[in-house]
Formats: sequence, structure tokens, C-alpha cells
Amino acid sequence: MRKFFNLAYKNLYRRKIRSMLTIGGVGVAVAVLVSLLGFNSGYRIALEKDVSGMGYQVLITAKGCPYELATVALSGTGALRYLTDDTIAKVKQDKEIAELTPMLMNPLIKENGNGFYTFWGIDKDSYTKLRPMMQIAKGKHKERITDPSSGKETEKEIDGPMGRWFKTREIKADEIYLKNGKVLKGLITGEGKYEKVVGTELDPVSGDFVQKKKMVSTVKVMLPSRVYNKIDVESVKTAKIGEELKDELYLKDGSKITGVILNETKDVYNVGDVELAYPNSEEIDLEQVAVEANGSPKIIKYDKGEEIELVMGWEAAQTGFVQVGQKLAINVKEMAREKVKEKITDPVSGKSKEIEKEIEKPVSTSYTFRVVGILEKGGGQDDGSYFIQIEEAQRIFRKYKMLTGIGVRLNNLAQLPLFTDRIYNRKELGETQIVSLAEVKGTILNLVQTAKILVMSVAFIAILVALIGVMNTILMSVFERTQEIGIMKAIGASRMDIFKLIWLETIVICVFGGILGTIIAVVGGSFIEKLIRAVMSRAGYVPAGQIINFTPGIIIGSFVGAIVLGILSGIWPAYRAAKMRPIEAIRSGE
Repeated sequence: MRKFFNLAYKNLYRRKIRSMLTIGGVGVAVAVLVSLLGFNSGYRIALEKDVSGMGYQVLITAKGCPYELATVALSGTGALRYLTDDTIAKVKQDKEIAELTPMLMNPLIKENGNGFYTFWGIDKDSYTKLRPMMQIAKGKHKERITDPSSGKETEKEIDGPMGRWFKTREIKADEIYLKNGKVLKGLITGEGKYEKVVGTELDPVSGDFVQKKKMVSTVKVMLPSRVYNKIDVESVKTAKIGEELKDELYLKDGSKITGVILNETKDVYNVGDVELAYPNSEEIDLEQVAVEANGSPKIIKYDKGEEIELVMGWEAAQTGFVQVGQKLAINVKEMAREKVKEKITDPVSGKSKEIEKEIEKPVSTSYTFRVVGILEKGGGQDDGSYFIQIEEAQRIFRKYKMLTGIGVRLNNLAQLPLFTDRIYNRKELGETQIVSLAEVKGTILNLVQTAKILVMSVAFIAILVALIGVMNTILMSVFERTQEIGIMKAIGASRMDIFKLIWLETIVICVFGGILGTIIAVVGGSFIEKLIRAVMSRAGYVPAGQIINFTPGIIIGSFVGAIVLGILSGIWPAYRAAKMRPIEAIRSGE
């Protein structure tokens, strides 16, 4: 067999250029195959790592699209619905829960309208425990340090952690003390005035009864509140609960509501500070508010004037050239409600009158933070995000007591179906939705599996082209060497000898092509990954970590595939050469 290999090698060497081009073609095909298989393996592993790196296995969200918050978590985009933060205490009662963490995601439109700032309000301790992959970056960097004596900022070069996580601090609700001794606790969002109807009077000119109005000063407060129909209420009484006075509404269905009656009409009670009620903006008449000794309304607004500490994702910090210790002002465009008066024509009387209505209009808002830390680069959506304490987020973004989701880790993931059923059957939780990241992960990986079919199709086409190229090269070689093959047969070479010789030439080409292709793929792997990541980043989400993974199985399998390619592509040319008749072969070469 050794003499056949030597002869096959010499025959290929005589036609160096053609042999090298054929080996190059096989090498490109094998490189494509190795790269595609490596990408398929690496992308799957990176995607699994990204989803698993979220730490929690289940997301509890407000009822809506089941993949809504998972989409937000992975890509940083999507419409949001809200839970109230008292849902945490209710969910904690389930014995199957090992850990949980509340989250408030709030996208802010950039002032120029070009993109978003993605803010996450998080509970640092529970969030970092469930997501241990989120670490403060380390390395040489510059920090801004404030001189305590002069108050001026100076830059200092440091080699070490890029800051720290934000410090948690207690944030209390604002308080409005009413004349009836009750206290409203919420988020004061401003003050205003509106016209209040206080009765009717006869207009001496028109002879019609018209509404008598007066301007009323109010304080706007966001707090959990709910409207109850009086026909559903059995009785109402005031009781002292702890140190506070509260109203108690006993409903006809046997339930009791505890809170503070904000106002009532002949048909309904509007009750604030109640459990499991969505936070609403209420206007409290200042006439109902107790006064201090100096005559000012007794209102305590929580505002220590402290800077809000911010931790930034790697990409957000690098794009904005932000340093640890820097004071960061973010200008955004938000929609604000405003009361306006509009003149309309009364369809009954035909007279012109004014009505008051609320409109939304865009306003520019500026938020100021102190950057205290920069996260390690992860390659995911966290790189472009901003993280602050969840209570800070609820306050400054006016999402009082609101959450976009609760991340949950179970003691036993196998109990997920039973856990899901229990949550859905607990009506006191309101309209909640369970999103299993196992299901999301399965759906995503099914999509990857579908993409794998496309990837393998491309690889098959590349191999098919290489096979045809090798077969064409060897056939041409056989035709050119017809006389030579005839002489070999005339001096005693058998059909099997000729078959082996031509077949081994094909296998040698494919073996060298396999080696070349594997080297190209492995050496150029980092460049290929950068290219794929650049293309994919424009299209959408790119998982963190290495997305091309060359395993020994892939390399060995591709090399074996190249040999199989040689075996298959060499059969027909070798058979054609072997069946030649010596005399006809010698004459055809003359």
C-alpha cells in the first residue's frame, strides 16, 4: 500500500497548481463546515448561559403576553404592565419559593428621540444573589474624586474595582395629615388648582340655573386607591389601627376594606391606602388638610436631597465616556398630563361654554445621578442598562408601589406546574401571569434548532460543491493520463491497482484539504466570531460569551467528513480509469 501512496503523491505533485487549487477548494468547504458547526454549538451554549444567568427560573408579571417581560429582560424593549409591590408579601407565603427579587424596568426616551435609556430599579441584595454573574468590573481606570475641602472634582487613576454597588437607604412615603385625624401615605407629585362645583344659582339675565363654582387648591398624591359602590357597602366605621385612624368598609359579601375615604359622592366611596389596589393620582383638597402652627398645610414630603447612586452597564459607560464618581445628568422626553380649558357649543342650548379636560404633551425632564460603579462586560442587554435602588426608581419615575415583575427561584423546579396552578388560583393576587424561563428557554432553543437546519443546509451545499470540484479534477487527471494508464496495464498493473492509485490520489487531496480547512477555521475563529457578532448586533440580540465553540468532536468529525468526501468523490474517476483497456488507452493517447 505504501508504494501506492508514494506514486499517488508524485502524480499530484506533477500538477502542483491544479492539486493546490483543488486542496484549497476542499479546505474552504471544510472551514465553512467547521465554522458553522462551531457557531451552532457556541451560540446554543452562550444562549443557554444567558438565560440561565438570569438566576431566577420564574417571572411573575402582570397579566398580559406570557413572553412580554422575558423579552424585556433579554433585549431591553417591549411594552410594560405593572404589579403592585404588596404582591411580594403575598407570593412569599408559598412554601416552594427559595428566593425572589422585585424589579421595576423603566425605559426613558432620549431627548433627541433617538433610542432609550433602560433603567432597572432593583433590590440590590436579592438581585445580585440571584444573578451572581453581575459583577463590578476591574482594571485600570480613572475615577472622579471630590476634594472635601474645596468641593472640586479631580481625576485619579486607579487599578482595581471600577467602583461599587449603590448603598441602600431607607425611603419613606410622603405624608398628608387630614383634619379628621387620618393620614394619607403616598407619593406627592405636585400641587394644583381646579374649579369645584359648590352649588347652583339662578342667573338673573338668562333665567336659567347655573353651577356655582370656586377655585380649590389641591395637593396631588399617588397612592393605592379604589372606588367602591355604595350599594355594595353594608356599613362604614372609623377605628384606630395601631397608631393611626382608619376607615373600615364592611361589604355585603362579608369582606372588610381598611383605608382612608378620600371623598364620596351619593353613589361611591373613593378609598385610599388600601391593599391590592393600583396606585392612582388623587387630588386632595387643601381644605381637608390639617395645618401647622404657622398656618401652612401639614404635609411631610420625603426628600433628603441626597444624590441618587447609579451603577451602569459596561457599554452605557463606554459610549458616554462616563467615569466612576462622575455626576451624570440624563435629559429625556416624557409625557405629562395638563389640565386645559376648551370652549364648546352646548348641543341643547346652542350656547358656548368652557369645559376642562386633561391632555398629554411631551416635556423635557432631567435626572441627575452619581455614578458609583460600572459592571463587567457581559455581551447582553445589561451592558446598556442603568441600575438604581428600586424605591428610588419608584419615586423619581412616579411608579409608586409598582413593579414590572418578580423573579423567583424555586426549591424544586420540578414543582413548577403545581406552583403555577397555586399562583393562578389565588384570587387575592389579582391578574398575574407566570412566565417560566424554562419555557422561554425551550422556545428560544427550538428556534435555534430550526436555524441549525438552515446552517447545515449551507454546509451541505459547500460540501457538495467541493465534492463536484474534486471529482472534476480527478476525472481531468484520468483523461490526461489515459496513455500512461494504458502502459501501466500493459506491463502488468491490474484493474484493482489502477483503482487504488486513482482513489488514493483523491483521498490524499481531501486529507490535505481537511487539514487546511480545520487550521483556517480554528486560527480564524476569533475573526469569524467578531464578524458574526457585528452582523448580529445590527439585527438584534447577541448572547454574551463565546458564540463559536470548536470542540474536539467537531474538528475530528469534520476531518473524518473530508476523508469520506475523498472516498465518495474518488469512486467514479477510479472506476473509469480501472475499466480502460490497455490497447485502446495507448492508442487514444497517441
